[in-house]
Amino acid sequence: MIPVYSIATLYSILNPDSLLYCSAIRDFYEAYVLYTFMQLLIQYIGGDSSLQIHLEFKRRIKQPWPLDKVRPLQTDKLFQRRVKQAALQFVLIKPLTSIVEIILHKYDLCEDGVLKLKNGYFWISLINNISVTISLYSLVLFYKATHDRLQPFKPFFKFVCVKSILFFSYWQSCLFTFL
Repeated sequence: MIPVYSIATLYSILNPDSLLYCSAIRDFYEAYVLYTFMQLLIQYIGGDSSLQIHLEFKRRIKQPWPLDKVRPLQTDKLFQRRVKQAALQFVLIKPLTSIVEIILHKYDLCEDGVLKLKNGYFWISLINNISVTISLYSLVLFYKATHDRLQPFKPFFKFVCVKSILFFSYWQSCLFTFL
């Protein structure tokens, strides 16, 4: 993660016109990291079929705060599919919004930091915010449902690392744009 970020940042500093393209490369790489992380966790458990068996035996999990007062989630095949889809939708959304942002900048329809309904930046930021929130929440659900099976691999800090990369890199870019 760090080499891709540092090389892209250095290149965008040396060549400011390439900032948008370097950001797109980072976005693609973030999506790739999330995808490989989910695949790693599934392989730790023994693959999709072992994950499905584990979730069926687990039966239910309590949702994380603030939804902990809502009824527990049933961990079945549908849960498995929805959690994977919710986590991995980011893998599709993030690169697509990067491409759309490049296109909108080309036609002067996207101005960074301007939150107006007619500005593409507002809509791209909204879509990315929703996408990263859904992805992070589904990662938490996945962890809650599988933490006992993943315990020998000590994935907690890996979860924290991937979640912080997704969450903080998004909000950091928003903060820098507004500053």
